Amino acid sequence: MKITKNAAIKPKKYTYIVVSGGVIRAKVNTKTMADRIALQQPGTVTTHRVDRLFSRSGKVLNQTCFRAACIEAVNIWIRTNAAANRDVLMS
Repeated sequence: MKITKNAAIKPKKYTYIVVSGGVIRAKVNTKTMADRIALQQPGTVTTHRVDRLFSRSGKVLNQTCFRAACIEAVNIWIRTNAAANRDVLMS
């Protein structure tokens, strides 16, 4: 089997979940948009990257994966915020 130049591997697509204040602020499909939204949020902000959860029209592709990703993103924010508070107290 001959491999041609056109048989390049497609880049994987992701959804970025922006969490601030323990609340999901945005779910977007581009890193640039996630960074832009994160800059506008006060306090500790985390951006969580997961496999693509939305179609181009905004429809959720897999409801179970969507819920799990949202819970995981908030849990990561809780751990990050606790670590930041601990660092402030120790300094």
